[in-house]
Amino acid sequence: MNTFQMKKLLKNIKDERIKISSKIRFKIENIHGVKIEDVLKNLRNPDSLISVDEQPSRRPHDKTYGLVFEITKRKRLFVVVTYKTLKNKLYIVTAFTTTKKMEKLIKKPKIRY
Repeated sequence: MNTFQMKKLLKNIKDERIKISSKIRFKIENIHGVKIEDVLKNLRNPDSLISVDEQPSRRPHDKTYGLVFEITKRKRLFVVVTYKTLKNKLYIVTAFTTTKKMEKLIKKPKIRY
C-alpha cells in the first residue's frame, strides 16, 4: 500500500474504529514519551504522512504497517498499526519519535575501498 492509499484509508476510518489497549497506551506515554493525543491526531489527519512500510503480520487477514509522520523538519513520529480487514478496525501497536540525527546513526555506513 502506498502513502496515497494509506492517507485515504486513515481519512475514511471512523474514530471509534481506532483501538488502543491500556498496556500499549502506558508504553507509548511513559516509556517512549509520546502523547496519545498526538498519535491520534496524526492518524485522524494524515497530511504529514511521508512513508508507509508494510510489515509481516501475525494473522492472514491482518495488515501491519509502519507509518512515518513528519512533525518538524528534524523530528518524526513512527507509528505501527495493524489493520484488521475483516473487522474494519485499526489497532495501534506502538509509537515513538525519532530524529534525523538518530536515523543517520542507525543507517549502515558506506564502505569505501
